[in-house]
Amino acid sequence: TYDSEDTLIDSFKPKDLFRVGLNATRLNKILELLAWTGSKMRAEADGALHFFDPTISGGTYAYEYKLAVVGEHTFWDKELRNRFVNPNKEIVQSHPSHEPQFSGNSTSATSFALFPETHTTQLRLASQAEASNIADAIIERYELNAEKGAVRVPMNVGQEVWDWINVTDSRQSDSRAGNVRYLKRNVQVP
Repeated sequence: TYDSEDTLIDSFKPKDLFRVGLNATRLNKILELLAWTGSKMRAEADGALHFFDPTISGGTYAYEYKLAVVGEHTFWDKELRNRFVNPNKEIVQSHPSHEPQFSGNSTSATSFALFPETHTTQLRLASQAEASNIADAIIERYELNAEKGAVRVPMNVGQEVWDWINVTDSRQSDSRAGNVRYLKRNVQVP
């Protein structure tokens, strides 16, 4: 089920890059293709896999957790790590033997300013825009994979993987937003 789409999921054609090898699974191939886009997938309550472009910034959250605020979702503890994205610049370009030639790039600006590290990917491309969109999707993946943090909260049965959430700790005058990448639910039955 497609809930939302990015600019690549229905236009990028990997052509000679894509192979289905012996013992490859459908899930492996789906994940491989999704890695070239900004789209993510998750299983939802209807039993289907849902493909969507998750929110990764902004002030509209799926859930907000606040410490000791009546009427709000609370949390027990949190930990955060400031991220350094490496590589922090992605260049996507046509292979030298391909005609016509296209290229695009994207940068994780904060990390690039501290320590520039560039990675180049060569693909068969259809346009400059496609090259730029793929570079953006790769940098987004690098940023999401570099972002680390954890929060322990009372069970929120509505919380889903890839939800954009905010955690506010009034004791430390700290507020952090991020995507849920992992859920672990513990239930104790008397």
